[in-house]
Amino acid sequence: EVNGTFPMACRKKCGIRFFNSTTTSCNADDNCMYDVNDETCTKECRRYDEKEYPALSTDDVTALCLKNKMCTIEDGPCTLNCQQRYTQESACEGDEWCMWDHKRNYCTKQCDKITSTDDCIVSPTCEWMYNSSVSGNCSKMCEYRYIGEDGACDNDDQCQWDKNTSTCKKQCDHYETVGGNTTETECRRDTACFWKAGNAQGQRCMNSCKARYNS
Repeated sequence: EVNGTFPMACRKKCGIRFFNSTTTSCNADDNCMYDVNDETCTKECRRYDEKEYPALSTDDVTALCLKNKMCTIEDGPCTLNCQQRYTQESACEGDEWCMWDHKRNYCTKQCDKITSTDDCIVSPTCEWMYNSSVSGNCSKMCEYRYIGEDGACDNDDQCQWDKNTSTCKKQCDHYETVGGNTTETECRRDTACFWKAGNAQGQRCMNSCKARYNS
C-alpha cells in the first residue's frame, strides 16, 4: 500500500535508522528529514496523514503534525513550516503563507494566516489585535508593518510613531479594547504608554511624553 508517495511498511524510526547520521543521508530517505537544530533525523511532515494513522481522528493527526516543530498545517496536509522551507528573503516573501522577520533574519508564518490567539501571541512578529473585548485577529506588530515609515505608521489607527526610538509601536488607547484585568497591565508594560486611572474608560492608556517628543 502507498500513502501518497510513501510506501507503507513496518520499518525503524528515522531517528534510529539514521542515528548520528548526516543531513544528506537522512534527507535522502523520502520518509525522513533532518532537524538541523537538534541534529537528529525525524519523520517527514507529509507522513502525518490520516492514511498512516487510520485509528486517529483528523484533529488527533493534526495535533501530531503540529507537535513536530518543523511542521505546520496550511491549506492541505502537514507540511514544512516557513522557517524550514526558506532561507532567502525573496523566496520567503513570494509565499503567501510566509513573511521575512527582518530582526531575526528568518522566514516565519504570515500573521493573518494564524487563527488561534495563543499561536499569535507566541509569534515573534505578530500580536492579537482586539476589535472588542471578545473578538479580534492576528496582525503584524506595528514595528513590522512600518520600518522607518513614521508617516505611514501614524496614519494607521492601531499604531503610533515612537520619536524616542524611531520605531512604530502599538497605539496606546488600543490596549483598552482588550478589557478585563489585563488592560492596565498591558498598558503599563509598554514603555511608550502610561496609565491614567482618573480618566474615563477608553482614555486611560495614553501616549507617554517620552514617546511623543524627543527634544
